[in-house]
Amino acid sequence: MTPEEKILNTIGLIFGILGGIVWIFSPQSGPSEDVSIGFTDSQPLPKEEQWLGCNTVGEYRQKIRKINARITCRLRLALILIILAFVFQLLAVWK
Repeated sequence: MTPEEKILNTIGLIFGILGGIVWIFSPQSGPSEDVSIGFTDSQPLPKEEQWLGCNTVGEYRQKIRKINARITCRLRLALILIILAFVFQLLAVWK
């Protein structure tokens, strides 16, 4: 194995490990936006359902959408890192 191949292989392994770590420490799904049937966005949340600092159903749904978008972004990043790992290791073998 030449030094170039070793470097490509090492980069691929690092990307694979980082992708796996990001994947493992990201939740696979986020909380649901559903509060209750019949609530509109302007209605106040019941006391027992007020969390994340939200007072209305609309605020709650916005926060949940942001949380779910962050989770999706992390999972996509992990997948990209794992694909890059595969590509770098494949390049190391084919050189």
